[in-house]
Amino acid sequence: MKSGNRNSIVVLFIVSFAFLNQPAYAFDPLAFTRFLGFQLDDKNTLADVQKVLGPATIISTGDAAEASDDLSYVTKDGSTVLNFNSGEMGGNGKTLLGFAIYKLDHFKSEKGQLFKLTKPLDEIKVQGIYLGMSKKNFDDLFMGKINSTEPFAPPEISKKSKSTELSFDGKEKIFDKEENQTIDYDDMIDIDAKFDKDGLCFLSVSRVVQN
Repeated sequence: MKSGNRNSIVVLFIVSFAFLNQPAYAFDPLAFTRFLGFQLDDKNTLADVQKVLGPATIISTGDAAEASDDLSYVTKDGSTVLNFNSGEMGGNGKTLLGFAIYKLDHFKSEKGQLFKLTKPLDEIKVQGIYLGMSKKNFDDLFMGKINSTEPFAPPEISKKSKSTELSFDGKEKIFDKEENQTIDYDDMIDIDAKFDKDGLCFLSVSRVVQN
């Protein structure tokens, strides 16, 4: 064998080995709390969503811990429903606590609940997640290391044939003006996905930060 060929094989082996030992895709749980310019934090509210997407009616259901305030929009092409949620933890200001995307035929609406968007959206994705993607591709997104400015424990993952649920527990340091000190808050992010024969049909993301 010629020396040049041997060197090429050695280089190819080294490159292949390097790729095999690359760390899996690193992700940040906080990135999944951002959608269409909105953020699940104490700054964004349902009113902010209405200002940007339109005057959808807030539908309030349940009491106390079961209370839920929802805004729902259907895309111009009629294929997708966008839902934005608050609740008891959102307070009187109805802080944005969660959002969801549905295929239209998987969304159960009350009369007058859906507000039709007049402008098409460029794309409806959450960190590479989109309706119709396969369950395998979805699950593969969460097999890597967590890479975040906030410490998160490895996710609790529940996988079933037609769904995947993930829970991320983190810690966020927040300055409390009344206490005049920085306090550790628990940060819980939940991601819930459901699949049918055509791929992802429902995705929801929720976040609760509390001490």
